[in-house]
Amino acid sequence: MTKLLNGYCRALEWLLVALLGLMVVLVFGNVVMRYAFNSGITMSEEVSRWLFVWLTFMALPALPPWPNCRPNWPSCASKPQARWSQPDSAGFQLD
Repeated sequence: MTKLLNGYCRALEWLLVALLGLMVVLVFGNVVMRYAFNSGITMSEEVSRWLFVWLTFMALPALPPWPNCRPNWPSCASKPQARWSQPDSAGFQLD
């Protein structure tokens, strides 16, 4: 099961890299087109915005379990090693 989850996280990381690369290409291409030819790629801004949103949503499961930024959900609070501190508005606990 651990091997399957590690493979899933690895595939998710590669997908995130591809989305970030596509965003960079779109935005850079749009900047060059606007500067050089005085016209841009029509859908570049909207597509890069949507890619950024999906990149943010998909990056959360791929995050490693860092001790200084972990989700503070009720299932985590029931563990005996969980520390009680004030979570921020997003539900993350910063130690």
